[in-house]
Amino acid sequence: VRGGEYIGDELVPEFYLIRFHSLSADVVDKRILKISCVLKEVSDSDFGCRCAECYSRVVKNTCLGGCKNVRSVFSSYIRCVAEDGSSSAQLLFPHSLVPKLIRPPDTLEKIERYTTR
Repeated sequence: VRGGEYIGDELVPEFYLIRFHSLSADVVDKRILKISCVLKEVSDSDFGCRCAECYSRVVKNTCLGGCKNVRSVFSSYIRCVAEDGSSSAQLLFPHSLVPKLIRPPDTLEKIERYTTR
């Protein structure tokens, strides 16, 4: 989906990771690309509560950024190493995509319940 309009899979060009090394960031940010790759390892992850106002970590209902009225939200990310045969890359999956990586699907809900106690 781009700008609220669906783009069919057949219209998205195939791409290889090795080509990213020669592209500038502003070119990559404006393109929709399809890369077939294998996720080789999880290099970093974070699951926890963040302050809705300043996005600092929230521990025991206290904002570590110093906000007085704490409203916490559950947040997560997963950083992976991906390879496609031409090169490797670090991929950062934000909170909205984490449920697509974690199986079974209710695992993220269990982590959220545990971290928000």
